[in-house]
Amino acid sequence: MVNKYLTAMNKAYSEANWDERLSNKNGAPLTDGADDILNFITDTGKTKAFVIFSETKYGKARIYESSFKKEFALSEYNKRVIALFTNDVCINLGALNRNNYFKQACVFLDAIGCDFHDITQSKFDKHHAGLSIDSQKKLNQFIKYLVSNGFCMHLAVNKAKGKAVRDADERAKKKLPADISLKILSAHFAKAFPEDKKEWDTDINTNQDERILLAVYAIAMSAPKRAVAEIPTMMRQNVQITEHNGKNQHALFWHGSKGYDDNLKHVLEQMAPYVQRALDFFELYTQPYRILARFWQDQSLTINQLFIKPTKAQKVRIAASGLNQNKPISIIQLAYLIGLIGKTIRTIIPGKIGTGNAFKFSYRSATEFELDTKICIGAGQSKPKNELLELLGLKTVHEDYGICIKGGMPLPFYGDVKTFQQHIYNLLMAVFPSFPISTNATNKIPLESAVWVLPRTWGAYGQGKSSVILRNGSELSSDFIQLLKNFWAYHSYPKELSITPNQLRHYLNDYGNRNGISDPIMNAFSGRADTRHIEWYLHESDQDTLARMPNKKSYEEQAESNINVSSMKEYSEMKGKGGVATETATGFCIQNLMYEPCEYLNDFIGQCIFCEQSCHIAHDKESIDFLKKDCEVQTKRLEQFRKAKAPNEHAKNWYKVHSKNTFVLNELINVMEDETIPKGSVIRVIIRKQEIRIADLKTQKISIRKLQLANMEEDIKAGTEALTVDPNCDVDSKETDDGLDFLNFL
Repeated sequence: MVNKYLTAMNKAYSEANWDERLSNKNGAPLTDGADDILNFITDTGKTKAFVIFSETKYGKARIYESSFKKEFALSEYNKRVIALFTNDVCINLGALNRNNYFKQACVFLDAIGCDFHDITQSKFDKHHAGLSIDSQKKLNQFIKYLVSNGFCMHLAVNKAKGKAVRDADERAKKKLPADISLKILSAHFAKAFPEDKKEWDTDINTNQDERILLAVYAIAMSAPKRAVAEIPTMMRQNVQITEHNGKNQHALFWHGSKGYDDNLKHVLEQMAPYVQRALDFFELYTQPYRILARFWQDQSLTINQLFIKPTKAQKVRIAASGLNQNKPISIIQLAYLIGLIGKTIRTIIPGKIGTGNAFKFSYRSATEFELDTKICIGAGQSKPKNELLELLGLKTVHEDYGICIKGGMPLPFYGDVKTFQQHIYNLLMAVFPSFPISTNATNKIPLESAVWVLPRTWGAYGQGKSSVILRNGSELSSDFIQLLKNFWAYHSYPKELSITPNQLRHYLNDYGNRNGISDPIMNAFSGRADTRHIEWYLHESDQDTLARMPNKKSYEEQAESNINVSSMKEYSEMKGKGGVATETATGFCIQNLMYEPCEYLNDFIGQCIFCEQSCHIAHDKESIDFLKKDCEVQTKRLEQFRKAKAPNEHAKNWYKVHSKNTFVLNELINVMEDETIPKGSVIRVIIRKQEIRIADLKTQKISIRKLQLANMEEDIKAGTEALTVDPNCDVDSKETDDGLDFLNFL
């Protein structure tokens, strides 16, 4: 008997577009079949082995290439489907997720004791129930992959609940920070940044690790963003304040991450003053490092060109230096002018270097170190101290130090300042190859425009020394995580109070949910590309939810007073699908979410807009108000984009498509408010046919409103022309005949 699921897989396998980084270990082409071991070349050039094996036969959860034997192999069919899953999904994930998703697929197909095309709901449910929450989520993705590609029967994917403990209270213990932890960080912030800025310590020779940590904490607590991914490349700015409906709104521009666009995002009103203090601190503290970044970008710049807005202390040093302000200076002179080193420097005089106490040294003014001045640096010297090493945050130097290995400086070094300066520059470019662009994952920002401009020696927590070598944004992420860990130990707080940056995101999402903020709003606030991911951030137990919910009217009572619920109920009864429709923020959804999880996504606050499964109700005032606010936000985004101008073709395409969508949203609002349309009529936007469909549930009549493209501006029209129009659509903008199949058309 022909198995349609197996046939679908074989067809997909024969037509697969195999990633060139993935191959069979045995050298045979993947088109001929899948080997037991797949090799994958990572971004770093290393080879990662995916071993497809039976844990049941092997007896262990982890296997190495050298341990594999043929008797541990899975069936040929299962190997092929895992190879497809690896090619289409796993290798496009990060290293950790890549391995875990692959493992869950292998373990599942091994444990159920059958091939993928014979999976049943009961086999899936039994295996799923015995997994941890994280494993359940990853297995769900594999099952969705099989189902969506027609490789197995339709399976209802269970929401991840975990095996040993299924209530959200236990998850909250691990995912949510303790309130006392947040209070401790807040107390330290208040002490470090009092309201009077004159009391702040912004000296670059003072270790500022804790102040930087606390400033980042304030920004991370202002919005449920990905602190580690997005803050390192945040641009210099002030909190933006705009008035809306008589109230002030506060916002910052954030770089997006994980597929979410850069955007202007609200910050919590209560946090806005503290966020501004954090930004003000960065502006003051990083000013000398911005001058350094300018210098390393062009070493021929003069004092006047480097010091665009000098501080009062810098003006005093410049005036007292006697240096020609229209002439290039050396890195040693610059280090003095920005306050990194003192005016007098003790240096080694060329002689017997590194032989006991036979050192000769002299004192010279930092301003005397011109580019052609001769200097000497010996290996391993710590006493007497050579203060030139302070430029690198060092007390001593050896042949295996970065300045020698990556900067190319020989030891002992005899040469002029210009050569020494070049070795430092070589080191900078070796450790910061994207200079002067700070990067973190896909985000990029020029140092001149970045909030964070920090020395490479930053991050030792109480031990670091300033340096003329700067740090890339990608390094700041791991530094922030480590500093947050070290904070508790440094102040002798219990280890249990330690938190991670991601817990702040969980806290704000969960707090918003508990206080009635809708999922669409929290998704937009959190910068979440996949709306389904919000469930991972909500940790309230069912019991807690019921305890805080007020008594609600019955469904029938709601239907009498709520136009949304009434129309939804009438629709369900008419279609003979009682209970299928689900209420949304702007109407109701007709997709059976019990068996088909929503996978629709758009770039608007109202996540259901433009989905063909989404129904809106004529004259539903609450929904109309919500959509109007959304339309206002999107219109402002387009206005801001026009002012900034499109930097590339991708951005221009976004503008065209977003303009089209905003136009369609405005048309939808007009239809919902149209007095000629009966109250309670069901309205759907059918993008593929460029129409808005209106169903009068009382008379069972359908009418069509074509989207009037001629009314759109040229740039908006260009965006809609990319839509796929159904050539079979011959319904015009008039009421349909009585003979039309009303239910099917609806």
